Amino acid sequence: MPPEETVIAPAEPGAPAAWRVDTRASSIGFAFDYDDGETSSRFEGRFTRWRADIRFDPDNLAASSAVVTIETASATDGVAMHDRALPGPEWFDAAAHPNAVFRSTNFRRSGNGYVAEGELTIRGRTRDYELPFSLTIDGDRAVMTSASQVDRRDYDIGKDTDADDMISRNIDLTIRVART
Repeated sequence: MPPEETVIAPAEPGAPAAWRVDTRASSIGFAFDYDDGETSSRFEGRFTRWRADIRFDPDNLAASSAVVTIETASATDGVAMHDRALPGPEWFDAAAHPNAVFRSTNFRRSGNGYVAEGELTIRGRTRDYELPFSLTIDGDRAVMTSASQVDRRDYDIGKDTDADDMISRNIDLTIRVART
């Protein structure tokens, strides 16, 4: 079970202050489709252990940053067989690669929201990744929400399994991070 809050060290002078992440009101979820030719199903899961160092100010995008670290062994979709397999060598290979990490390199405005540009590392493979998100601010409380996709084959997730052709290549990600 994650702690109730993630607290990060103070920011450097002039940089945005670190968010105090309310993990009870935050989540990182994933969803995929399974189709074996006879039946089709959608599975939704989440990562139960992760931490975030977010220093974001919409008025100071140049100095904003984010590093999100996800413990890959914490992936669960509630199906016992999947929950046993996801940390295994064919999927996240959590023994060799215990963390997936997103590290921002730039933030920019896009329409009514923002995009965090950065690098996503899963299973030791790093790829450029853009994470679109919206932000709602109410006093000291802020909520960031995002819906995006990741191509699991870019990271060799599931490529050597019998289920590779039955599981959607694009995995939907849903992220909600609340700042208290």
